[in-house]
Amino acid sequence: MTTELLSIDRLSVEARVGSTWLPVVTEASLTVRTGEILGLVGESGSGKTVTCLSILGLLPRHDVRVCGGAIRYRERDLTRIRPRELEDVRGRSIAMIPQEPSASLNPAFTVGDQLGEVLRRHERLSRAQARQRAVKLLDDVGIPAAAGRLNDYPHHFSGGMCQRVLIAMALACNPELIIADEPTTALDVTVQAQILDLIRDLAADRGASVLLVTHDMGVVADACDRVVVMYAGQIVEQADIVPMFRRPRHPYTERLLAATPRMRRPDETEAPVFAYIPGSMPRPGSYGTGCRFAPRCAHHRPECDDHEIALLALPEGNEARCERVNDLDLAGERG
Repeated sequence: MTTELLSIDRLSVEARVGSTWLPVVTEASLTVRTGEILGLVGESGSGKTVTCLSILGLLPRHDVRVCGGAIRYRERDLTRIRPRELEDVRGRSIAMIPQEPSASLNPAFTVGDQLGEVLRRHERLSRAQARQRAVKLLDDVGIPAAAGRLNDYPHHFSGGMCQRVLIAMALACNPELIIADEPTTALDVTVQAQILDLIRDLAADRGASVLLVTHDMGVVADACDRVVVMYAGQIVEQADIVPMFRRPRHPYTERLLAATPRMRRPDETEAPVFAYIPGSMPRPGSYGTGCRFAPRCAHHRPECDDHEIALLALPEGNEARCERVNDLDLAGERG
């Protein structure tokens, strides 16, 4: 029986531009259940990373703020606890694998020092004990000759190996939830597959849940149990993986699936046409009254602009934010 590990309830976040605060996430609600991998997908700028940074209290302090909603980890609202308490949660109970592995490690300290800092802070280990545990962690994530690599600096590692180090740091204290924010960015395709398999296998071995942030629907299909789709700061669809891919209920999800590259099937005489979504995402502060996807939507009607569109619960368990959800038959994954 699954239970809710993390619950985000109507989270709203604003960013300051000059003297004006603009919405970047608007009343986003999602849950991460124990033992599952939840995909959070959408274009760059849709609000995925801001949502994740809000969970851990890592938003830039003076320029971005949580202005509404709650983030509950095991019924404890992380937006209302003291900074010191949040530091105890961060790394021990909830850990994050950030983007850009080479830029996320401090170039002035060895890998061993950085792993050891996490272990001494949260596990209260001595330097010798932390070093011994660090060797085991590097070995677990597939870094050869782990004991000899502790004294190396981040620039001695490739991008893929730096990402493995960050995974080791995230797993150091056996967290219940791992937030993986586009963990395969800037890695080649082969290494991407290895990193995703590593995260999935280690999370399963340790019984951890994963919030996997990506813009790649292929990654979602391969790794996730459920998926949440974000667009322009709003959640526009939520569903289990199979229903989502068979019959998306929001036009944006349909276009994301169509834009996923695929190989030609044996019965096809021509290569698949590369699909794309015309236009670009609206900037914060320029959202209209109605559907935020309307200017790019092939199914747009005047009624889509009349009022704010609610996230509607559907009989099959999906949720979709679309005025025409009950009269559209959208295409699913094409093979």
